[in-house]
Amino acid sequence: MKWQKNDWESWIFVLVDPFSLITMKILRKKFRLDHFFLQMLNPLNPSASMILDSIQELRLDVVKMAILNDPTFIQMWFGRRLRPFLPAVSQDFLSCLATKTLTCSTYQSIVRILSEIQPHMMNGREMSVFTHFIRVVLTKNNTTDPACISNTINSSDWVQKNLGGFSVFISIQDLQKLYPKFSPLEALAYLSVGQLAAMSATPGQLTSPDQVTMVMKYIPDLKLASFFDDFSAAIAGNELLMPPTVRSAMLEVVFSRANLSYPSVEDSVVIQWLQYRLPPLLINLIPSQVKPYFQILVRRSCSIEHQG
Repeated sequence: MKWQKNDWESWIFVLVDPFSLITMKILRKKFRLDHFFLQMLNPLNPSASMILDSIQELRLDVVKMAILNDPTFIQMWFGRRLRPFLPAVSQDFLSCLATKTLTCSTYQSIVRILSEIQPHMMNGREMSVFTHFIRVVLTKNNTTDPACISNTINSSDWVQKNLGGFSVFISIQDLQKLYPKFSPLEALAYLSVGQLAAMSATPGQLTSPDQVTMVMKYIPDLKLASFFDDFSAAIAGNELLMPPTVRSAMLEVVFSRANLSYPSVEDSVVIQWLQYRLPPLLINLIPSQVKPYFQILVRRSCSIEHQG
């Protein structure tokens, strides 16, 4: 009988109980997983995660560590044969993998492959990769190279190799614990808007207007309000811990990019800025910023003028 794609998927799904037996037969018959079986199964099928777990038990759990740490083996299994299943990777699979004695090179290869398929991961799987695999491996203290630092040249290189696309799930504080020499300004391209806001609000991180410019290049206009939601809330009450030139540079960003003086911007939007985002930036307002600030209030409702 010639199997059609949908027939194969249905057969796998219906026989979901004896998965170990199914997978053992596939491996013993030496099906070319990278050319046949894995191309047939839809990774969104509920059975995908269970098949991946079964393959781990029958193949990855019994292989010698020397082989598991072989780049060719990693590329063959994670890069090709298991790749279509990885969007549905389970917590058990990740937790088991994290217990292996992986070299930093092997770990970083797996992170790279997982990062490549990250956009296709099912809901919750991305965070699971970070929580149950990446963080576990990087916090091990019984390795010769804790946090896999030795083969990286700077903060950007360390984040790219060790966190990949999952860097958005870690706090700036935890980054600095894992990599004490971590310099956020070297890794701006790998940080989320929330991480950039947290970093910018940390006393001592930004010391000049030029550094503010560097950071704000990575904040798209559509995320500007979100950035200042986090940033302003974080520095409120501690504004004087931030250099006046940095606060002024942040205010200039608002003037030039938020377009609050434009008539097309609704009053409700302006109120949000006046109430929550601007106050920490208005302390010790310099003379050159007085006019652009009051231009925001021109032709606005009386309540906004009073708020201003």
